[in-house]
Amino acid sequence: MSFNLLIKEFENRYKKEKNVRAKTRLHILLLRRKNYSQEEISSIIEVTQGTVSNVCRRFVKEGWKQTRNNVTGNIAYNSAEQLKKALRKEWNRQKFKHKSITYLCF
Repeated sequence: MSFNLLIKEFENRYKKEKNVRAKTRLHILLLRRKNYSQEEISSIIEVTQGTVSNVCRRFVKEGWKQTRNNVTGNIAYNSAEQLKKALRKEWNRQKFKHKSITYLCF
């Protein structure tokens, strides 16, 4: 995904979002689309420049889905067991990208 989409698309998604964390990510993307620098965005939204960088990088890589957690974002589960199954399925789907030697050495 790129930042060449219409500003209106970013604005619409930002206005409709109810989740605070997702709205913050969308606000970062909206400001980035309006050509604000990472420094300006971090001072406006009061997040670190690393957060701004990560959100923008993930947007380019994953598109809109990175702004929202699809596992529990809009789904209501009838029991804790169903929620646990959905979370395990999501965790198992993602690849472990760290080197285990990192955790064994101090």
